[in-house]
Amino acid sequence: MSVASACEVAQGVVKDHNLPHAAIEAFGSLGGHGKSPQNSERDLHRWLRSIYGFELQPYVLHLGLQIDSVKVRKVPVRVLAPHEILHSIAVMHADSAFDSLMLGNLEDGDRRRFWRHVQSLPPWKTHPIFQQPVDLSRIIGLTIHGDGAVMKRDDESFVWSISSCFSLEGIVKDPLLLKFPVAMIPERYMLSHDVQRDVNREIAKFMAWSLGWSSAGIGPATGYNGESFPPESARGKMAGKTLAMGWRGCFFAIKADLKARRYLHEFSRYYRCSLLCDTCLASVAKGVNPLMSGRNFSHGAAWRLTRLNHEGYMDKEPVTVSPYTCIPGFRVECVVYDWMHNIFLGCGRDLFASGLKLMISKGIWNHLGDDWDSVLAGVHAEIHTTCAAYGLYLPRKPVLTMAGLGGDEYSELSTRYKASHVRMMLFWLAKKTQEVADVMVDDVQIQVLASCCYGLQRATEIQTHAGLVLGCAEAEEASKSVFTFVACFAWLALSCAGNSLLLFKCRPKLHYMMHTAEDLKTLRLNQLKLFSTFTEESFLGRLKSIATQVHGKTLALRVFQRYILTLAVSLYRFKERMVDN
Repeated sequence: MSVASACEVAQGVVKDHNLPHAAIEAFGSLGGHGKSPQNSERDLHRWLRSIYGFELQPYVLHLGLQIDSVKVRKVPVRVLAPHEILHSIAVMHADSAFDSLMLGNLEDGDRRRFWRHVQSLPPWKTHPIFQQPVDLSRIIGLTIHGDGAVMKRDDESFVWSISSCFSLEGIVKDPLLLKFPVAMIPERYMLSHDVQRDVNREIAKFMAWSLGWSSAGIGPATGYNGESFPPESARGKMAGKTLAMGWRGCFFAIKADLKARRYLHEFSRYYRCSLLCDTCLASVAKGVNPLMSGRNFSHGAAWRLTRLNHEGYMDKEPVTVSPYTCIPGFRVECVVYDWMHNIFLGCGRDLFASGLKLMISKGIWNHLGDDWDSVLAGVHAEIHTTCAAYGLYLPRKPVLTMAGLGGDEYSELSTRYKASHVRMMLFWLAKKTQEVADVMVDDVQIQVLASCCYGLQRATEIQTHAGLVLGCAEAEEASKSVFTFVACFAWLALSCAGNSLLLFKCRPKLHYMMHTAEDLKTLRLNQLKLFSTFTEESFLGRLKSIATQVHGKTLALRVFQRYILTLAVSLYRFKERMVDN
């Protein structure tokens, strides 16, 4: 049966019978294998969405891309507007879903206290949303994320997405529902640097236009390109009316890994430069003043006095300012560091591999055997036993090997381990080093290693169990714990270098953790819950599962169609459960 025939049959069945939405969802899956005619699949998705009352349609931007040649030509690209995403979810009246996805199931008073605290902080003090007469409990902070993801073999796409800053506190944990894609562009269409730059700038302008209307709470009368909307269309009915039942979505922060951070904001100083930091003037160039060295982790380091605020950034970088400065409320301080990539996929991998090798070299596990393979097999089993005792699930593979710890090069845990795996392995390392330190009280390296692991684990635990805003004591302790971790890591690096051991390499991410430690104390915002990208990475994986089922030529359109249908069905389920209860 063709998709068009299935559509006709489904319409008849729905009219004659009270068909469960699960059955309707099955009809939608007919278009889920990349075998359907384009228009038939489009009409089927449109019809199914109308059943669930979900009015969200892709918007069309005309971007200069290099399709099938190096020549640049304007191509229509489907995107989703942030203000329309927020409005569509709000007007569906699935209150339990909205409370979780957008409000994190937080009470009005909790959200007011959050925004009062944020309003007092320099990065957000001048935000336009606070200049408007709006109830703070009706504000939803939207966080922008950008990153590349391999959708098919050797075919990477760059994805821009948004999410509510409250979402991780909610009861819903499905990343496909917590995140909302805005644009997805295959990198094979952006071969030159100029095209990449122009596409990113156009997406930034589109987000600024959409977030401006979302912050104002009024539907736009015309489109991004100045086009008028037909009065009977969903966008026409939205024009000049209150958006999202009175909820205001405003810009809050931008998070990304270091590679995407540089691409999004066109920073001239980044991790591969002598001037390694876009936040301050630290340098790793030979002959630089030691006080300005990015590897100087003391409290008296001069680079700590050179941290730029937004005004200084705009004055120092008048030519290459971030394209996202056009977004209402954007300040360069709102470009945050990602705890997940800097720790669990960065310094934490170095700490685990180096710490494990250091303890093995001191004979901690001599009873397991004389060769590395036997020792690592025993350590691997011990890690799993400890994690299981605390109710933590750590996959059996990949197993620990010398190659997975860096081999004969600088020690670094293999990239085959996911961030969640590294997090549990660091938990084990912190406990193990404390046990060993209690026995080997005269070994200075073991004592410093135990302090290093404890500092990192303690900072993580404080933020895991705290709210979005840390208490004064929590922020102070978390900040000191990160400083302790960095200082001990640097001491171990120097100590091992003196013994010609390739352990504890001081990478730029260790320098960035110094800024994170400062922010923990001054801002008192939960860096782990607000600014880490665990959900974003899982979301990209879920998008990939959709993208692998569609044709590369219509990748963005098909992914958006199926994503919208999935979101509509999920919201409908929430609505049904709310009525049943």
